[in-house]
Amino acid sequence: MILLTGKRNRKKMFIEYYSSDQRFVEPELSSDCWLSATGGTYRPTWLVRTSDWELVPGSEAKNGYCALSYCWEQSGEIIKMENCDEYDCNNNPGHRLVIKKPEALASAPTLLESTGSIDVSNESNTSNNDYDDDGDDFDYDYDHDHDKNGDNNMMDSEYQYMPILERARRKNRDKVTQMVTYDGILQQICQDFQIDYLWYDKLCINQTNKAEKLREIKQMHLIYSNARFTVALVPEVNITNPADFERPDPYAKTKARKKAHDIIMSKSQWSKRSWTFEELMMSKRILIVGRNVHAWHQANTYDEKDDDNSNEESLLSPFADPLVQILDFKNRKLKSANQVLKYAQFRTSAKEHDKIFALANIFHGVIPIDIDYDSDIQQVVYNFYRRVAERDLSVMCFGTVRSKGGGVRLKSMMSCYRLPSWTGVRGLHTHGAVHTTQLPTSDSDRSDHFIDNEMRLHIKCKYLSIQPTKHDDSHPDACVLKGKAYLFDGHNTEAATFISQSTTSNSNDKKKKKNKVKSDPTSMMGNAGCGATHYWKPTTLPGQISSLCSDDDEATSTTFQLSLTTQYCTDCVILPILFDSQRPCFVEQIDGTGWKTEYRHSYFLPVLSKKANSSAYMAIGIVLFKLYTHTQIPKDPLSVLEETFGDCGEEFDFIIE
Repeated sequence: MILLTGKRNRKKMFIEYYSSDQRFVEPELSSDCWLSATGGTYRPTWLVRTSDWELVPGSEAKNGYCALSYCWEQSGEIIKMENCDEYDCNNNPGHRLVIKKPEALASAPTLLESTGSIDVSNESNTSNNDYDDDGDDFDYDYDHDHDKNGDNNMMDSEYQYMPILERARRKNRDKVTQMVTYDGILQQICQDFQIDYLWYDKLCINQTNKAEKLREIKQMHLIYSNARFTVALVPEVNITNPADFERPDPYAKTKARKKAHDIIMSKSQWSKRSWTFEELMMSKRILIVGRNVHAWHQANTYDEKDDDNSNEESLLSPFADPLVQILDFKNRKLKSANQVLKYAQFRTSAKEHDKIFALANIFHGVIPIDIDYDSDIQQVVYNFYRRVAERDLSVMCFGTVRSKGGGVRLKSMMSCYRLPSWTGVRGLHTHGAVHTTQLPTSDSDRSDHFIDNEMRLHIKCKYLSIQPTKHDDSHPDACVLKGKAYLFDGHNTEAATFISQSTTSNSNDKKKKKNKVKSDPTSMMGNAGCGATHYWKPTTLPGQISSLCSDDDEATSTTFQLSLTTQYCTDCVILPILFDSQRPCFVEQIDGTGWKTEYRHSYFLPVLSKKANSSAYMAIGIVLFKLYTHTQIPKDPLSVLEETFGDCGEEFDFIIE
């Protein structure tokens, strides 16, 4: 439960934590697997000693510490300070902590006045009681209708037909509710999960000392990467049906695990904040604590030896870590900018600067980011994207953010900064780690690309002209851009040449052979995370394209899928910049002792469209050029580019706005 009330310059958000009912959603792990986790040698300046909640020097934590990740807005009453952009939080006792009743008081039916506690057995509705007179009750019960499906068969008939009040009393007769501060919730969590020292920014950073605050912000990559694990408080995670812990799920072992992970990644406030994203990517391990369940995630660095390789976590199935491509990002050998931007541009923060400054630690040592809250936010955003693109053109590896029905799946938090099309802010970046290969230019004295003072990207290269066709409603697996459902505003819609619609779908689509995957729109979503909006079916099959097709492919059946951010495709071209997207897949060991990681390679190329009445181009998405299974050896990217673009004539100076 999250209670939220709002007044001018004032917002309250209180949470519930059921210490008495906590259950573990990871079916393949021991219930205390986090106790064996070890951290690095670095120690923060200050830590909270959880036994007495005192601030102590970090050096006191001889056996390591844990770091906290949470949403500041959920910690209590947030107050915007007058005449400035700073916020403060009143740590008032408005949060609800449910604990097991002490043995000596187990039979007491009355209020525990001496402790300020409430006997839950006397409450008529313990999970939905509005205890804030000013506000609305937001109850994140994602399983409120499970009774309709007969999922409570474990209850006997007497319990099923029992009055709600009596049922609540029986269920909660051994529990006590206390109204506590946010720190009280945290202290109970530390006790439940045996955390001795905690890095908690609110206490461990002097918020009134600007110099100290900036110094600590710059060290956050060390704080989170050296912690034994990060504990993330996500109060929206709430599993109410006990049967979900037993029901199997094809993707996550159990229904409880699937529900918990869906809430964590898409339905929680924690999944929408810039700083929590940075904290997640810096952490090697994370314990996510919800209202009544908790989940454990362990980074898998694949070919890098992890200090916990001897643990049971190294033998987990592919269901064990859905955050496998996010955790411990800075220590990965396979990583690229598109993976960060896929999530970062949809995160928000109380201060605009923090949308960029939160990324400073993710790119620490790679891309310099000056943390200065007095600097112009527009220039801060420009400088960030400029420096990213100068080092890594995977920033251009993006497709549509639209769903199959044409609606926007996610709303970009960066679209208000007048960014050029090549940043991908009007689309959705792909999810795999990308290795970028460019076809060398004839001018050896010139760099492959550069960005001018007006944020225009200049690339001199060969190109291949294409004529994409927009998918229509007749293909159920395509992402259809309907009517005004386009994102780019750089096109003159009246002057744009509209490509006639057709379809590649027919009644035999489901019967196609596996080697026809290139013509299946679902392959774009599966390999890029973006829907297929268009397809390109060459009328003739040039030699340079035929080399990319299977031996039994015919010219008439070769179809390439595109994911574009606009339905208007005037003068489209693809560039010789190959994005080799490498995604892990899990293959069971022959001896049955665990799972090993293999890689699937997907080759994408960027797609440009010429602006109406202009010599400039817009970056509008990608084309899926070649797929490899985990058992296939991918063709050398440079040789693919040479074969594809070798006979394409002279090079052209592209200006991408």
